[in-house]
Amino acid sequence: MTGKAKILAVTERSSIFGMLCAILSKEFEVTCPEASAADVDSVIEQRAECVIVDLCVSQVDPIDLIRNLNHAKSSQRVIGLATANVQHLAEQAKKEGARDVLVVPDELDRLPSLIRNTG
Repeated sequence: MTGKAKILAVTERSSIFGMLCAILSKEFEVTCPEASAADVDSVIEQRAECVIVDLCVSQVDPIDLIRNLNHAKSSQRVIGLATANVQHLAEQAKKEGARDVLVVPDELDRLPSLIRNTG
């Protein structure tokens, strides 16, 4: 056990996971479940400090995942990641409980401070 807070990244894209690891691994333990296994119960069981949801995942509905996480555990910190072509999902994600949605890759540098300050 590293003693670092755990961050759970729900994404199917290895490039996104790689960027998250590069940005966050000094302060946080970053893990990535299979997107198809990213149901609410398994996400909650991970006891992550923060769940980062890629809004472009296809194996689960990211908006439903955020909504269900918010209903099951309203204290769970959720941050969405969006590319420019899915900005319409950003507002939906915020309505359903995401604390914020960052545009990839332009806003990823904000992620560590956002995780630390999201509470």
